[in-house]
Amino acid sequence: MFNNKVTLAETIEATRQFDEENVLSITRYGLVFKACYADGMVLSVRRFPDGALNENLFRKEAEEEAASFSSSGAPSPTNPSTNFQKLNKHK
Repeated sequence: MFNNKVTLAETIEATRQFDEENVLSITRYGLVFKACYADGMVLSVRRFPDGALNENLFRKEAEEEAASFSSSGAPSPTNPSTNFQKLNKHK
C-alpha cells in the first residue's frame, strides 16, 4: 500500500502546518487532519496533544480504527504496533 516513508516535515507540509481547515475529526486522543502529499497521496493523520502519546492508548485506538476499516470494506491500515514504534523513532 505504501511504497515510501513519510517524514514529519512532509506531513507538516501536507497538513499545511496542521491548519484548522484540515481538521477531519476530534477524538479523545487528538485531532485528525487531512494530509495531501506532493505525490498525490491523501491520508488522515492524528496529532496527539503534547505529552499524550501513551502506547497502550495508542494501540487501543488504532485497533478500534483497524476493526472499523475491516468492517467497512476499506483497505486495512498497517499494523498499529509497527506504527507506534515508527513514531517513537522520530521523536
